[in-house]
Amino acid sequence: MQVLCFSLLQFNADAQIAWSLKQCVDTALKNNPTIQQYQNTVSLNVVSLTQSKNNLLPDLNGNAGESFNSGRTINPVSNQFSTGNIFSSNFSLGSSVVLFNGFQNQNMIKQNKLNVQSAKFDLEAIKNDISLNIVNAYLQVLFSKELVKVAVSQQTATQQQLNKTEVLVSVGKKTESDLLQVKSQLASDRLSLTNANGQLKTNLLTIQQLMNITVSYDFDIETPLVPEPGLQELSNANETYRLALKIQPVIQSTILKTQSALYAVKISKGGYYPKLSLVGNLASNYSGNSKLSTLNYINSIQPIGYLQSNSGEIVVGNISTPAYTNRNYPFHKQLKDNFSKTISLSLTIPIFNNFTVKNNIQRQRINLNNARLNETIAQNDLRKNIEQAYIDAENSRGKYNAGNEQLAAVYASFQNSNVKYDNGLMTASDFLVEKNKYIKAQSDNIQAKFELIFRLKIIEYYKGTLLNF
Repeated sequence: MQVLCFSLLQFNADAQIAWSLKQCVDTALKNNPTIQQYQNTVSLNVVSLTQSKNNLLPDLNGNAGESFNSGRTINPVSNQFSTGNIFSSNFSLGSSVVLFNGFQNQNMIKQNKLNVQSAKFDLEAIKNDISLNIVNAYLQVLFSKELVKVAVSQQTATQQQLNKTEVLVSVGKKTESDLLQVKSQLASDRLSLTNANGQLKTNLLTIQQLMNITVSYDFDIETPLVPEPGLQELSNANETYRLALKIQPVIQSTILKTQSALYAVKISKGGYYPKLSLVGNLASNYSGNSKLSTLNYINSIQPIGYLQSNSGEIVVGNISTPAYTNRNYPFHKQLKDNFSKTISLSLTIPIFNNFTVKNNIQRQRINLNNARLNETIAQNDLRKNIEQAYIDAENSRGKYNAGNEQLAAVYASFQNSNVKYDNGLMTASDFLVEKNKYIKAQSDNIQAKFELIFRLKIIEYYKGTLLNF
């Protein structure tokens, strides 16, 4: 029980730790299933590359067969007809290696190398997109925290104003109507704080979901010191585009896919060339009907003719007659005696293949054209996105600058109204109008600030700068 309590306390203590931006990004990249799919794609392409290299090696195959023949059939060993039941076995070990096939194997290796590199760039591209989404969600949480601070500050200020108004009412400098209006404003401020806290919780939920972690109400992020967004002149969009063409993984991927499609055309053209292979084979067999025969000679006295002087008198002699003795032919001895070795060159010349090669070439040329179009589309999309990013950043900067000026002016007006209200020179209604203008100007300025920060981060992303604060 003590161990369990300690574990729970430790878990709660860990849950209170605020997450940094780097921790959020790293966790999102680790847990995202889409990234894991892209990693599997890289692994599959590596396997394909390995197999294409292995295709240069010779193959090796063993074969074994057992058969039973009954009746008149050819003895597989003596190659003669015999009648009876024959059990036979055959064994072989063969190997072949392709010496030339129109450079198809070599081009396939080059193509698969490009496919591996392209898949890695696709993986980097999806990682960048997810990282950018995390940065946006992180900024949204920081933005919500700022709004909560503003709401708390305004509620505190309104509470103080209510206390002042109650005093002024008691001495006759303010009316009950003024007091009711300030109370109404305090209720409105409390609602604004509730809404701000609700939005903060929603944004904290969003970033946890993007990280694919179990949602916890104790989750929080670090609140780094976010510097004021730079107001210097933005770099040229065309320069950023030229740089992005060299470093953005989505562009590099399309370039490699075009090169891969070009090798696919070369591989298809290899079907027009002859195929030369070196083939080797080891074989032996066994037949249950085969026997080992031993030649012997039997001597006997037999007539061999007649006397020349007396044709009626038979002449006999010692005659040797050959006789064969059969015995079992052992399995291992048959395999040894029937063992054979073969080595040969095999040349296959394509003459007509139903236009398969021609159609494959046309198909791959179409794929090559599509790959080039995809490369152009990716470049155009990148240019448009960068141009839009610069326009958005310029607009956000203008909005932020105007917001700063507005906030300064509204704050000065609010301060002046505050003095007038305290001195009984302004009604509560007019004062609260000025105060709400100031609250709105604060909120708008905070929103413009974080919007500009995010727009600038997007431009940094296209430049290949590490996304951080």
